[in-house]
Amino acid sequence: FAQFNHPTVGDGGNFDNFAFNSSASNKIILQEAGNNAHGTYHHYESEYTSSLTQGWFVAPSNNSDNHDLNWGSDSTHRVGVIMSTLTQANLISAIQARRVFATEDANLALGVQANGAWMGSTIDNQSTLDFTITVSDANDEAAQIYLYDNGTLAQSASFSNSNFTWNISIAGAPAHFYFARVVQADGDSAISAPIRTNSATAADAQKENARDDAGYRSLSINAARTAKSETNVKVEGCVTVPPKVLSDRFIYVQDSSGGIRIALSGARDYFPTLQLGDCISLRGRVRVVFGEREVEVDDLNNFLVRGNGGIAPPIAHTTGAINPALVGDLVQVNARIVRIEGNEIIINDGSGEARIAIDATTGIRLPRLAPGQIVRVIGIVSRSRGRIAIFPRFASDLDFPPAPTPTRIPSTATPTEPIGARPRTATNIVARATVTRTPTLYLIARPTAFPIQPFEPLDADAFVVVGGTLTTASFVMFAVGLFALRRKK
Repeated sequence: FAQFNHPTVGDGGNFDNFAFNSSASNKIILQEAGNNAHGTYHHYESEYTSSLTQGWFVAPSNNSDNHDLNWGSDSTHRVGVIMSTLTQANLISAIQARRVFATEDANLALGVQANGAWMGSTIDNQSTLDFTITVSDANDEAAQIYLYDNGTLAQSASFSNSNFTWNISIAGAPAHFYFARVVQADGDSAISAPIRTNSATAADAQKENARDDAGYRSLSINAARTAKSETNVKVEGCVTVPPKVLSDRFIYVQDSSGGIRIALSGARDYFPTLQLGDCISLRGRVRVVFGEREVEVDDLNNFLVRGNGGIAPPIAHTTGAINPALVGDLVQVNARIVRIEGNEIIINDGSGEARIAIDATTGIRLPRLAPGQIVRVIGIVSRSRGRIAIFPRFASDLDFPPAPTPTRIPSTATPTEPIGARPRTATNIVARATVTRTPTLYLIARPTAFPIQPFEPLDADAFVVVGGTLTTASFVMFAVGLFALRRKK
C-alpha cells in the first residue's frame, strides 16, 4: 500500500489535484493529515477532504517526516491502528482495511463505527446512520467532538474529559463519506478514517429479494460446504483471499462458520476490485473441483459488495488438526520444519505433519530453510496435488523466527572413576608465576559521517597477552620444524 505524502502544492504537490485513478485506488491507503517535518507542523485536513471528494478512499496519517535517528521520540504525532492482536499480519490487514486514525497526541485514540461497521468500511446506505464514536486519553482533558458528512459539519458535542463514547444518529445518503475529529483543550486533535455508503437503492433491494425467490437457498458457508453438488445457494462472507493472489478466477470468503472458495465460470468476467475484509453477498451453485467444494458464480449480477467488515483473524490449529474438514478456512499454525519437498514445506508441532504449499502466483520467495527451523504460517487450507495443504497468501503470512542461541551450562558434577580403578596419588600443584607485560597496543580512530556507536574501552593487557601467546607459539612451531629438518638431513 502507499500514502499521499505532504499533499499540498507548496510541499511537493497535490497529485494533480487528486485526479482519481481507478487502477491505483486500491493501493493508495493513507494520506497525511499532519506532518511535522523538521519541527515545523503542517495541517493537511482540507486536502484530506478534497481527496475523499475526488473518490479516493484514504485513511489519515500523522508523522514527523523524520530524517534523523530519533524516530518516535521527536514528537507525539502517531498513526493509530485498531486490530485484535498486535502482530505484523494483523497490522498490515488493519491498515489495508483502513481501521486507522491520525493523532497529534500519542495518548489520544479515536474510534468510529456506523451501523456496527468500523471506520474504513463501505456500508449499505440507510435512511438513518447510527454512529458510535469513542475517544480515550490517559491524560484526561476537556474535548470537542465533530462528525462530518461529505466534509461538511453534521453534528458536534462538548465533553468535560477525553474518555467518552458519543452515540449520534444522522440521516444517511447514498455515496457519502463520514469521518470524526476530536480537538482537546490544549489544541491537540485526532481525525478518523472515513466510513462511506454505497449507492444501493430500494430498487436494488427488491431485485435481491426477487432473486431469493428464484430458488436459491440461503446457507451459512459451512452448510454450503456440505450441500449436494449443483445446489443453488446464497452465501455471505468477508474476503480472506482477494483476486489475483492465488488466482484470477477464484477468491476465498469466510463467515463465522467457515470459509469456502468462490469461482467464476467461463472466461468472460473477472471479479471486481476486492480487498481483504470486503463483505459480499453472492449466488451460485455448489460444485466439487479437484476434491474441493466451491460456489461457482456464472453472473456478476449475482455478486454484491456490502462493505468492509475487517479481516477476521486466522484460527489457530495444531498441525495434526489440518484435515479436509478445514478446507476453505483461514488458519494459523506454529511448528518446526521436518523436511522440504520442492515448493512445499512439511512441518510438525508434535501432533502430526502438515504441509505448506507456496503457490507461484503469490510471488512469495522463501529464504534458505533447514529442518528443525521454527515457522509460523497463516494461510488457506486447500489441496495441493490431491493432498491437504496450507497456502500462504502473502509474504507476511510466513514468519521464520530465529532459533534461540544455545547457552552452554558449565558442568557441576564431581568426576568419578569406575569401581576398581587404582587409587589416585596426591600431587602438589605449583602456582604459575605472574608475567608482567607492558601494553604496546595503539588505536587510530578516524571520524565517520556520524557517530554510530561509542567505542567501548579496550583492555590493552588482554590484547598483549593474546598477541604474546600467539607469537610464542609461532616461534616454538618454527623451532620444532627447523629441528626436524636438520635431523632429516
